[in-house]
Amino acid sequence: MAPRIAVLWDVDGTLSNSEPTAMRIAVEMLVDKFALTTLDRKDLGLAARTTANRAALVKDLIEAWAGRHFTHMIDECELLPERGPLDDVARGNLAEECFVATVEALNGAELNTGIEETLWHGAGKGYVQTVVTSSHEDRVEPCITAVKHFFRNPRGDYRLYSAATIQAGPSRFNGQLSRARTDLQNKPAPDIYVLALETEGLDPKATMAIEDSMSGVKAALGAGVKVIGYVGGEHIVDKAGRKAEMEALGVVHIVEDGRRLKSAIDAVAIEIAAGTPSVDRSGALAPLSI
Repeated sequence: MAPRIAVLWDVDGTLSNSEPTAMRIAVEMLVDKFALTTLDRKDLGLAARTTANRAALVKDLIEAWAGRHFTHMIDECELLPERGPLDDVARGNLAEECFVATVEALNGAELNTGIEETLWHGAGKGYVQTVVTSSHEDRVEPCITAVKHFFRNPRGDYRLYSAATIQAGPSRFNGQLSRARTDLQNKPAPDIYVLALETEGLDPKATMAIEDSMSGVKAALGAGVKVIGYVGGEHIVDKAGRKAEMEALGVVHIVEDGRRLKSAIDAVAIEIAAGTPSVDRSGALAPLSI
């Protein structure tokens, strides 16, 4: 029997061109809240720049923190000299302020190039298509409104797995997620991928994930899922560098042009049917960039 092939999609920066807007809001809010300056660059792990100003700091933090949850960004700021931790109320208020501003800004967010035709292609092939994200589903919904029907399941709800939603309570899109999972960790932990696999009854060996961030790649690999790296988002400034990072983790298929995702997905599907690994752990497989 042919394997039941599944494609698990990240949202921000992969399905949707939402990452630049969401990251700009988050980073600018933290720069203001923690009074970050160019003097903090070294402690933040950023390289020195000849142009050292607020705009450059924001730009570099967006690149460095891409794919990370807002709470993880707060954690990093709290470790800086002379900053100290926020209390629980202040953290909660800051996270809520960022969430509200982001949802408002993302209303009508555009899909990345080639995404809708790729989803149509997957539907035609009979692939199980699922959303797997760290972001709250209330923030995800405006980003995928135009293509949400591709993730509808036979029960009438949606294959949408949102770590931020499940951590707080039941999903309003996925009827199988009826209780909170406070122990669930965000990407790069594999928890949200493992939950999607187990709930949908998917075989990791017959499943692929499409991810743009290193935290997402690590999460998918940690769940035993094959990965297609997508580096076409405008928020990825150093595309060659991101590709090299993905290759270092063994990712073989890396796509820059979203219109080529269809062929990458089909290539992995062929590998699944043949029992060929899509992760190069030995160096024996030459990286394939499409």
